[in-house]
Amino acid sequence: MDPIKKFLDRISYKFSKGYPDMNNDQDVLLLESLLSELGINLGEEEFIQNLNEQVKGKATLFEAALVVAWYNINGKEIPQGAVPQKDLEALDDKMIKDAENILKQTKLTGGNSAYQLGSSSESLTDFWRSHGATNTTPKTDLVIGDKKISLKVGPSQLMSGAGKELTATFYAALKNSPQTQKELVDDIASSIKDVFVRGTTKAGNVRQAKKAGDDPVLSKAVDEMGMLKSKVADFLEKDPTFKTEFAYEAATGAQKFGGNEGTANYVLAISSDYSNGKLIPITKEYASKIGNQMKLDINMKSGSQKIKGIKTGKYNYYTVLRVGLEDLFKDASDDISID
Repeated sequence: MDPIKKFLDRISYKFSKGYPDMNNDQDVLLLESLLSELGINLGEEEFIQNLNEQVKGKATLFEAALVVAWYNINGKEIPQGAVPQKDLEALDDKMIKDAENILKQTKLTGGNSAYQLGSSSESLTDFWRSHGATNTTPKTDLVIGDKKISLKVGPSQLMSGAGKELTATFYAALKNSPQTQKELVDDIASSIKDVFVRGTTKAGNVRQAKKAGDDPVLSKAVDEMGMLKSKVADFLEKDPTFKTEFAYEAATGAQKFGGNEGTANYVLAISSDYSNGKLIPITKEYASKIGNQMKLDINMKSGSQKIKGIKTGKYNYYTVLRVGLEDLFKDASDDISID
């Protein structure tokens, strides 16, 4: 197996789309950190060119396969722009057959059109921007008819990003949780601001910088990271209504995108071997279920700083959030039939 393909397969679970989206700042930062551990500088053009050719893992190519399969089933020609040309060229017959099987299982063969949204950008609401959050990657992966679908293959991520995305999601959940005290959310938002930081050490890696004590911002973030995890977990556990609203916003992007194409209204959960699928409308009831599966993780990532390919001895660092989910297909795999 190609070593880059092997590397991407190994790290795919760390990214919300199953691959590093090079248009997403947080994905790029995480990828930079992972590559730096291998002694690779993200700015090395030859490597990046090769990476961009292979970065789209099977989960993302399957979005394209579903679109192609829909047109095959309906006997229509694929219109230009429905799927990126490079994705079309990367598909194989088995993947398309698997996609046709999934569409038949889930009765996703109707509608007037199908197209991939993928890593495009969608406009954000004023509410979302008011919290400083700027990530425009849609929750919707592909559109079939009137269904805006978020694709989840095996264990996956509900959301990822930096502190401002987490803060905006908290305040979005608060809007629909009238019994929740705003002061509690304000307190968590304040802690998020302290923990989610980004900077460069004066010398050495993060552990060495923390030990030296010469970066108070970094030291405070590291010291309070564990407390924030516990605070958020405890808060969500004690307020199930808020937890449901948090999961609903994280899954749909309803208040982030305001109902535009970036707002997902269905989850297409697919087994890890791509043989079976289940289409699930994202209702508050379903959000309650996935809310109970959420596993929030906050970590400090770092990578060796390089200027013109030469290591400076300093490290760039940043805090990253991941909200993981169990295998959604296994959780919703009853009553599957193939027409």
